[in-house]
Amino acid sequence: MSSVAQPNDIENMTLLQLPNLTILKIERCEVLEYIFTSSTLESLKQLKELTVKQCKAMKVIVKEEGEHTETSKSIIVFPRLKSLTLVDLPDLKGFFLGKNEFRWKALEKVEMDGCPQMMIFTSGHSMTPKLNYIHTGLGKHSLDQYGLNFHLTNATHEQTQLPMCSTPDMIMLVQFLWSFSNLVEVDAQWNDKLLKSSIIFPCKELLNLKNLEKLSITGNYDESKIEEVFEVAEGTNEDVDIETQSVVVFQKLKEVTLDGLHELKHMWKSNRWIVLNFPNLTKVSIVSCKLLGHVFSSCMVGSLLQLQELQISECESMDVIVKQVEDSETRLTTEVVFPCLKTITLQKLPNLKGFCLGKEAFEWPILDALEIKNCPKITVFTNGQSTTPELKLIDTTFGLCHATEDPNSFIKTKQQEGWEF
Repeated sequence: MSSVAQPNDIENMTLLQLPNLTILKIERCEVLEYIFTSSTLESLKQLKELTVKQCKAMKVIVKEEGEHTETSKSIIVFPRLKSLTLVDLPDLKGFFLGKNEFRWKALEKVEMDGCPQMMIFTSGHSMTPKLNYIHTGLGKHSLDQYGLNFHLTNATHEQTQLPMCSTPDMIMLVQFLWSFSNLVEVDAQWNDKLLKSSIIFPCKELLNLKNLEKLSITGNYDESKIEEVFEVAEGTNEDVDIETQSVVVFQKLKEVTLDGLHELKHMWKSNRWIVLNFPNLTKVSIVSCKLLGHVFSSCMVGSLLQLQELQISECESMDVIVKQVEDSETRLTTEVVFPCLKTITLQKLPNLKGFCLGKEAFEWPILDALEIKNCPKITVFTNGQSTTPELKLIDTTFGLCHATEDPNSFIKTKQQEGWEF
């Protein structure tokens, strides 16, 4: 038995025993304050899926009955519930505020988003042996020692203040039930709340992103207001010494995908006080970010030892992939090695002048796929020498060409022959 509740059919549901109910979906019941009473729970042995969305007055999912007694502290078991979704419930305080202990033996998927008043899930203990992650509008969060019974007060004071870290005047509209330290994946597709934020990760949260593995954000082009992904404050205080520099290491981040963020100006900034390192980043894909001027700063490329695939396309303002940092303390070494990079794709970058315009030599020991198309202003791949022993073909606007020379010589030769990239 499954049921989809309509606004006019819900009034007497909480008085029912529902021993065969397997699926319950309730949406847009704007005056409904709760769904079940605690006395109803015993009958929900077959419930497998519970979805509650867009109920403005919903305060709890289960309303406690009567006074707190020894009976009210008994164990409540949901033996078959696998999926629980609570979305856009602005007044929700919790699933159940009584003292009962809950056991969710089969619960595997939990989605919660748009529940800004929710400070606890249940007042009593909740046991979820099969639940590994919580899904929100931002992405996927791992469970800490509190499990479903998270505590926001434990999540908001973990970070150590970074030097020269500002408190930006920004709008952070995404409501988090779990802290940044539990964030495993950001997978936001046309998330209106997120896209209205100017910064995704403020500077003060950078040290908390220790579990982040994947970052994927797709914008709806005209609506996106995101200007910066990882905020690193630009220091102007001359009294701050270089010895206070912090290196923030994103040890688990493997993939970054950004698409359609038309206001994005910076993925990540680096300065003399804060440097970002990405030692396990394997894939970067950036598409249709028309204001983005570069991808990496020179002081971070030495950490990209696992990078395997780099794809940049349709970024109108992109003039280099690696931007030089002039400060001597963060300048590139004389040689840069990308030991794992196999594929570079550069497409529809009308202002790209080169991969890197510094004087350093680059080594690409296993690079075997290079594509340069619709990049009419490119004059050189790197100013310094580029060594690509495995590169046999280069895919260009004018066709697939044998790479008989290094990329720098190849570009120069083709331009002298009158070809445009």
